[in-house]
Amino acid sequence: MVRGLLVVMLSIGAVGCGAAPRWGNGQAASTTATPIAQPCGKLPPEANCPGYAPARPVPMSPNGPVRSFKSEYLSTEVMISENGVYGVAATAPATFAVTGTVVDSRPTRPPYDLPIENGTVTFSSVSGPDLPAPPGGAVRITTKTGYDGAFAVVNLPAGSRGTCYRMTIVAPGIGRYESVDVIDPGVYDQSIELDGGLQIEEPLLPLSTAGRAAELDRACASTSPASD
Repeated sequence: MVRGLLVVMLSIGAVGCGAAPRWGNGQAASTTATPIAQPCGKLPPEANCPGYAPARPVPMSPNGPVRSFKSEYLSTEVMISENGVYGVAATAPATFAVTGTVVDSRPTRPPYDLPIENGTVTFSSVSGPDLPAPPGGAVRITTKTGYDGAFAVVNLPAGSRGTCYRMTIVAPGIGRYESVDVIDPGVYDQSIELDGGLQIEEPLLPLSTAGRAAELDRACASTSPASD
């Protein structure tokens, strides 16, 4: 499966989307074990050596944490991280997966991006008159960022023309991030830089196929502001 990239365009504004009903257990999951320094022979070739093992976030699904899944190494050229991340490499048919990192890029911090651990990451489907709910019903799941600010979600249902989802990241004392977009089935990765306050990404960069209906784009972009 081809891995995609969720491009983060940070802007301050007042566009968001409404909360969706919960589907599945929606519980938070511990995303990684305590890092352990590894010898060079046990680290990926692209990793700093010697150094800590790359983060291995446990992906959250609508049915709870997924402990067994196909993964692949994402280097520091792909992710903002200390030594790369083992990301989700496959997801169930008609679903999507996202592996991400969240870092503190406030200008008052040191001249490098510190990972944000224990941030809350929520994915919610958005439905409406022109936005059908994903296969199986509305979705809302929550997880936490772990070591190196890493998190992952997997097996989130998406329709053949994509499904509108809102992603919210809350890091107390640092900031809040919101985005809303139509996401196609597939595997994606992204790194998010929190620069303080409220950051909202408008759905300017579609993720779904070129043949997606324009009505779906407009409906997803005009959803009501987040209430949580």
